[in-house]
Amino acid sequence: MSDHYTLITGASSGIGLALAKQYAINKHPLILVARSGDKLQEIAIEFEKKYHIPVAPITLDLTAPGAPKTLYNSTVAQGMTVQTVINNAGFATYGPFHQVELNRQLNLLDLNMRVLTEISHRFIPHLAGQAISRLVNVASTAGFMPGPTMATYYASKAYVLSLSEALAEEYRTTPLAVCCLCPGTTDTDFAKKANVGRARLFQGKLMTAEQVAAYAYIGIQHGDPVIIPCFMNKVSTWLPRFLPRNVISRLVAGANEQA
Repeated sequence: MSDHYTLITGASSGIGLALAKQYAINKHPLILVARSGDKLQEIAIEFEKKYHIPVAPITLDLTAPGAPKTLYNSTVAQGMTVQTVINNAGFATYGPFHQVELNRQLNLLDLNMRVLTEISHRFIPHLAGQAISRLVNVASTAGFMPGPTMATYYASKAYVLSLSEALAEEYRTTPLAVCCLCPGTTDTDFAKKANVGRARLFQGKLMTAEQVAAYAYIGIQHGDPVIIPCFMNKVSTWLPRFLPRNVISRLVAGANEQA
């Protein structure tokens, strides 16, 4: 197959779905990965009909044993040339560290970090062999600071940010650009699933997933190492440069409190 695909994990909702739509609008063939098979099939049918592109839905729980290897092998077996990989799948927990179920937090670390790392490792040789390619890891503005009551989530995104910046430098002189997308609070189901929707951080006007995706698409095409949608989100990531870490922790704790 001669089509150059964009592979997106966590593509059935939120920013992942918005990114899929943005790439579909721009006529990129898609490989969409998520656990919700029925939803993926609906999206695939809609996008193929509306945007006239091939869409391959892959129903897969990425935390299942061997899942990232299965995903990679599936694309190879089907002769797909993957030009862009977007590691978007992830989730958050909310509450005092010792009160949040341990297995839930370990699953978060597994998906947000291990799975992302393995997918990146498996696909990079494939991506680096092309004339132009992109590896996009979705972190968060949370990755720039500690996050009381969402400690493991913030820590996992700090890992994603650090890993991505390191890889961006490693592959800087190659056709592969590694980008880290760091959105701030966004109007999606993310907050509801994490039970954090009532936190002060999520009050007021938020960016939509579509706005984040449109901004991200431009940055990804440019190969920007770190992509932060919205000026105020950028400002929030600058604060740790000027304020003591314990002050940042207290500010974030206040923002994460229930309104």
